[in-house]
Amino acid sequence: MTKEEAAQIVRANKALYPCEYRGVTEADLDNAAMLMARSLANCEFSKVKEAYTECVKVCARPVKVSDLWAQMQSQKQASNEIYRKLEVD
Repeated sequence: MTKEEAAQIVRANKALYPCEYRGVTEADLDNAAMLMARSLANCEFSKVKEAYTECVKVCARPVKVSDLWAQMQSQKQASNEIYRKLEVD
């Protein structure tokens, strides 16, 4: 995931949780995007977006990198289980 892609997630968080971002500057948002991009550098943006969509359904606060990571691991595990079932059948 690139910094520009991470910025999309950060800005979506800001749009969904405006009260949590009161007083946050553009520099803060830029730094958050950079850190998210570094943390999820090896992840496909499409997978991160899917995880973000699922996280928004259950997170009462802005979605964090750890939320995204946990959701992607959960999706990966579910996908692996489906493939195992297909192999058995």
